[in-house]
Amino acid sequence: MKQLWILLVICFGLVFGVVAQDSTSISYGETFLGEFTADISTVSVTFEGTTGDVIYVSAIDSIVPVGIRLLSPSGGQLIFVDGPYLDNVELSTDGQYTIVFERPEWSQDEGEFVTHLGQFVVNTMQQDGENGSLFEDYLEDAGAVRIIEVAMNEGDVITAGLYGADVGMEIWSPEGEGLLFEGIFDDPYVPLFRFPTTGTYRIKIITAEPGGTDISLFIYRHDVIPATTNDPMTGQLEEDIPVVFAFDVVAGKMWDLNAILPENGESALAIYVFDDRPQWESQIYFDDGSGPNGQPRIRPFIPQADGTYYVALTYDNWDSEFATYTYELAINPSTVLSIPNNSPITGEVTEESGVAQYAYTGKAKDRIRILFRKTSTEGELALIVTSQEDQIVNFMGRNTSVSSFDITLPLDGTYEFVIYNASYDTTTSLGYEIIVEPVTE
Repeated sequence: MKQLWILLVICFGLVFGVVAQDSTSISYGETFLGEFTADISTVSVTFEGTTGDVIYVSAIDSIVPVGIRLLSPSGGQLIFVDGPYLDNVELSTDGQYTIVFERPEWSQDEGEFVTHLGQFVVNTMQQDGENGSLFEDYLEDAGAVRIIEVAMNEGDVITAGLYGADVGMEIWSPEGEGLLFEGIFDDPYVPLFRFPTTGTYRIKIITAEPGGTDISLFIYRHDVIPATTNDPMTGQLEEDIPVVFAFDVVAGKMWDLNAILPENGESALAIYVFDDRPQWESQIYFDDGSGPNGQPRIRPFIPQADGTYYVALTYDNWDSEFATYTYELAINPSTVLSIPNNSPITGEVTEESGVAQYAYTGKAKDRIRILFRKTSTEGELALIVTSQEDQIVNFMGRNTSVSSFDITLPLDGTYEFVIYNASYDTTTSLGYEIIVEPVTE
């Protein structure tokens, strides 16, 4: 997706006022279109700088990698970055400066790239409600950047939404480590992010939109609710803003999470864990309607390590905006049945029941055979088997009455079996029988 937008920038660059490559001089706020070829590995542009100016140079490099070198009016090197962005460079004299865009020695890639020269400013956000912060601005052209600083405490959990055309946002730690990048596309959204330490973080916003775009960054800081078990939790949530619970668990114990929300909208239930894994792996469970009457449900939740997990419940009513709605969330020890070896289990999946779920315990390299049969005249067979790490079976067999799968289990532990009705007619019910047999030969 990101590469698609960059190609659009390149194709329409001249129409939207991107400086052509045969022009070697640019000014603050202008975008430059460069190109590396088999014979050209460096491209230079100049600009007039004034003592005290603080600048940034950005490159959108999804097509070819780009390094940036800044030379003083006398030709001396001021700074070099082996990457697509440099900032917070204060000019010490008046005169003509040179920016050299370089293809790294390890790359032979050919193609065009988009860069931008701007004056560097650190921005702050304005308070927007009790828990919200807001930043609004205009990015003047493709490659334009805004930097925002926010003070956060260790453990703060936020939801962030960036509204704009072809935009991306990156969060940097107080030590300068990149923690998250989301984009480049319209209106990127981060449902949940947890700050690892106390300090001042930087948020970088960039656009690939020719001619620029209005931007609006919204950050909501959550009051995380300690989860309770065996007693439903109720409250109010605002649509599009998750309500977030902290859930302390012991590895291996199975739990059922069931939510109740209004049925005339879009609802979802997700579980996050924040440890040393990348941000994009923090969401470990997600469900948007496998429970009764399309309610969100996660069962069983089987934590793989002791620790604190975060449960996020969201709702969006398509006919309202910024309204609040009542929710209920129940977290209880799992009632999911275990599948024994060599013993058939029968059941029925209906719209009112939601999907059918079972647990199966096995060891790595065990070989099993799953026999899956339809016992009803309507409905269509579908089965998903998931390990702690990924799916090992994903079967949907319309017009199939019986199927068999021979599997070698990849891990020790508990496997989740999910049976659902794959019929286009959601009012039908599916009767089924499932048997798991060890394979010994």
